[in-house]
Amino acid sequence: MPTKYLLSLIFLVASQGTLAAGARPPVDVADPHPSYKIFTQSPEELICWAAAAKSVLRMYPQRNRDSVCEIVSKIRNQNCCLPGDGIIERCNYRGRVQDVYRYYDVPFHEFGVDFDQLYRELKAGRLVNMIINMSRFKNEERQGHVNTIYKAEKLDDGSYRFYVGDSGPYRWFRFRSRDVKRLRDGRWSYVSLNENFTIERFVTVLPQ
Repeated sequence: MPTKYLLSLIFLVASQGTLAAGARPPVDVADPHPSYKIFTQSPEELICWAAAAKSVLRMYPQRNRDSVCEIVSKIRNQNCCLPGDGIIERCNYRGRVQDVYRYYDVPFHEFGVDFDQLYRELKAGRLVNMIINMSRFKNEERQGHVNTIYKAEKLDDGSYRFYVGDSGPYRWFRFRSRDVKRLRDGRWSYVSLNENFTIERFVTVLPQ
């Protein structure tokens, strides 16, 4: 099989959350919201917050007409768009998904690192933004980032497996709750071969 087709197959399997050999099967599942779709950003862009919010706003069709750059424009109160949904430099900044939801009058609430609550939110049909500080390399300074947890599985040992859609460098990944470690300073850290981040908080958007 040509390499490019093999890589495409691997990505498809990973994005759908198929279990690897030897992985624990779930005893309960919080399925993805049917409207969920990932929206991405260019590597040099800092608008993960707008891309993540755009994914969640699909639960509200009457509020889903704006593109990612149009969302930024409305929050900044200026025209930020370039052709092809690009964004001008002065609008390229780290914002907050909470500000987007307030602007579009979308109900939400925030909570800290509580995986039982996180699972309950997803089980109730809600999408959850995960606000993190991340780095792609071991010694790289961590930067603020936002992605969206769209699916979860409860495992037979009482832990959870969470599925994440990411507008930035990760795209799709999953992590186990038991692999998130609490540091001495109180932060919650997850480190694997491909991901390296601390979890700051969760933002749940209530379905329509």
